Amino acid sequence: MLRRFLSNNASFSISELAKEYGVSERTIRYDLEEIDDFLNENEFSPLERVIKMEILLPSNKADKNKLFKLLSKDNEKNYIYTSEERIDIMTLILGLSKDYVTLNKLSHVLDVSRGTIKNDLKKLKRELSFLNLSIESMPHYGIKIVGNELNIRKRIVYLLFHRFKLLSTSKVLKENAVPLGDNIYEEILANLGNIHLNYLKKLVGVVEIELDKKISYDSFSLLFYYLLSMVIRLKNGFTLNKDSSNYKSLLGSIEYRAASTIKRLIKYKDDSFIISQEETGIIAELISGSQIMHTDDFYLEKDVKLRIIVKHLISDVSKKINIDLTRDSHLFYSLLEHLRPALQRFDNQAFISNNIVQEIRTDYKELFIIVSESLALLELGTEEIAYLTIHFLSSIERLLPKKQKKPKVLLVCNSGIGTVNLIEARVKKNLEVYIVDAIPLHDLERTLQMDKVDLIISTIRIFVMDIPCIFVNPFITEEDLDNIQQNLFSIKQRNRSMNNRLKDYFSNCPYSKTDKKRGNCANAKEKDVQIGVVYEPMLKDVLTVETTRLNVKVDDWEEAVKKGGELLLQNGYIEQPYIDAMIQSVRDNGPYIVIASGIAMPHARPGEFVNKIGFSLITLQNPVNFGHKKNDPVSTVISLCGVDHSTHLRALQGLMKYLNDRQFLELLKNETEEQKIIDYINKK
Repeated sequence: MLRRFLSNNASFSISELAKEYGVSERTIRYDLEEIDDFLNENEFSPLERVIKMEILLPSNKADKNKLFKLLSKDNEKNYIYTSEERIDIMTLILGLSKDYVTLNKLSHVLDVSRGTIKNDLKKLKRELSFLNLSIESMPHYGIKIVGNELNIRKRIVYLLFHRFKLLSTSKVLKENAVPLGDNIYEEILANLGNIHLNYLKKLVGVVEIELDKKISYDSFSLLFYYLLSMVIRLKNGFTLNKDSSNYKSLLGSIEYRAASTIKRLIKYKDDSFIISQEETGIIAELISGSQIMHTDDFYLEKDVKLRIIVKHLISDVSKKINIDLTRDSHLFYSLLEHLRPALQRFDNQAFISNNIVQEIRTDYKELFIIVSESLALLELGTEEIAYLTIHFLSSIERLLPKKQKKPKVLLVCNSGIGTVNLIEARVKKNLEVYIVDAIPLHDLERTLQMDKVDLIISTIRIFVMDIPCIFVNPFITEEDLDNIQQNLFSIKQRNRSMNNRLKDYFSNCPYSKTDKKRGNCANAKEKDVQIGVVYEPMLKDVLTVETTRLNVKVDDWEEAVKKGGELLLQNGYIEQPYIDAMIQSVRDNGPYIVIASGIAMPHARPGEFVNKIGFSLITLQNPVNFGHKKNDPVSTVISLCGVDHSTHLRALQGLMKYLNDRQFLELLKNETEEQKIIDYINKK
């Protein structure tokens, strides 16, 4: 409770506190007396009582800083574990130990009797049985956890991520995290040996550099904790079971390369154990399933089919809610960034948690249903659909006019880009503030060193000395806005919250299955909004005889890309730098453009050095290798250029149909006249 007072300048009523903590008002009064005693004993001013029985801390800034330090120190030293927390710590100790662990050791570490440990052990056995794990006992030696190695590691990661405070620093503290205690912390450090915690953090940072994008705090933490558990378990002689990972499908991917870099850097520090391909594959799967915070890469998503899926998803949702979202490029790329790892998580059965699913399903039921039905073929879980719903909420918010901002605000979020976008849009809309940045928690200290910040708005309960930290719901409720305004001087609310505006919109535009073909709201006709009314050429409009050449002679992949680009250049579709950019893209990102057996599709960022949408097609006299393990050698090169993120996708979708047409592929192999290729496309 005292931490709550410390992190907010607002006052609290006794009735509010009783409701929040689920106790009687009398209990709260007793607790407040104890807080006063604690403050007096440590030479601080007692709590202030104001009108209507409201409570707040004295406003002396120096005292608050001293109290913050005292609480941080005192909380670690005097923490008493609950039965559930003891069971979790026992699991952690057993999972990180090389040998059997005695009951005496557990009793000493947890500061409870052997009898209490035995009772906790019964509960632990039941809990582990649900994970297909068990406790093995040996007289005079103790106990240990046995079972599938990956399941043991997953349990360790879960506990470190959800329960314990290991990534926190002296300046940034995560609330509701259980302190590990010196004994356990020192044991973790001893087991790691030469590989320190900061080194593991840097390894995760290497992933962000390799991928050239920020990952969310949750993804950063999960990867950090997995590396920690992997290193300790491998050093203790525990290796993964065969077929634990699907590493073969990831070979050659940028995620596997990043995982291989981590493997090399760990071996550089400690070569006493072997990291197998199976181990590297699990790291790659975790990287592949990471949630992205933001990226500057226009062509983040290399999968052409997924780009088409996203285009249709946006168009479908737009029709159903009667709002044109197809021109929102931010939404397009945000969905690409989320769906790619989401599908990877689905393939690996590594489902994420979303603690606001119920709120989304309740407050935005209609939009959640619309997104869910539009994604029915992908069979994603409700958690993923909830995140995607947030992306659409953010897009709707961006349609409203923006206002000037002044006070410097930093956004901290533990989820992915969709949640960040939603918070940022709502804060900008409702408050005159300047958003310094939107970051995951692990970047907080570095950001504070570089930027002066007046206020931190966070979806995680954190405390930072000298800077007010406001904990908010991702939807920025009216209560959140009031709380923020109390901490910002000279700020006036410009508009009522997006939370109410969206609820009003959907309450006035009921959606049902009978409406979905028409995409109508109750008081709107389909003609009221035109979705995506922009010229989107068909394939026959952009692939012509002039941009088609057969049996072209080239020496290597670079010349093949160049030849295809020259056809676009000669016909006025692009400028010369676009060809250079296509070649550089392959050098930087690898042979991702080889999309199928024998077929490459070079491209660069849309818009830059592009005059109009264009496609060129060349077949090669002698196939060349691009470096793709599965789809080399390449005999057909289709170069494309787009003016934006979506207007070329209709033509691209048409092209994909032909690339699955056996008759067309045979024609490409055997035909010598370009006109016959074009005639085949035009007939279709």
